[in-house]
Amino acid sequence: MIVDINAHLLLIFFLCYQQDPTHAEDNSVSVHVLSAFPDISDYMIDELDTKEEEIEVDYTKEENYKVDFFLGHKMGYNKTKRKKEMMLRTHWKGWESRHDTDEPITEKAEEEERLVLDYVKNCGDPALLKYIWSNRKAFPTSFVFQFTAYVTRENITV
Repeated sequence: MIVDINAHLLLIFFLCYQQDPTHAEDNSVSVHVLSAFPDISDYMIDELDTKEEEIEVDYTKEENYKVDFFLGHKMGYNKTKRKKEMMLRTHWKGWESRHDTDEPITEKAEEEERLVLDYVKNCGDPALLKYIWSNRKAFPTSFVFQFTAYVTRENITV
């Protein structure tokens, strides 16, 4: 018999979760698989117990490009915007260091907000902090909010 596991899991979720009367005071829940599904219950329990295998991702494909970390920063020329801008030296996950690139900090702040904030906090370069503050309108609002909170909390003058 071919079993549509997703349909049965959904059905069991809605029909089979019951309050365990022996633990009613602490709201614990136990699963009771209905006897109506004896042919799939063992299979489902085994399936739920197994850990998901990690899927290998090919980071060399453009749709999978992911920033691993930032190595440094410098003022550079953004060819797309045709202006000088602060650039982050970016190391890409799954790539060798010879493929590191300089990326505009404003773009990386949109795409990798947490990584950029961590880099800024760990770096502590006054020139970088001043650049971000002076150009805060070019950064995402949430990034500026968190940056401002960091600068205020640490009593940093920019």
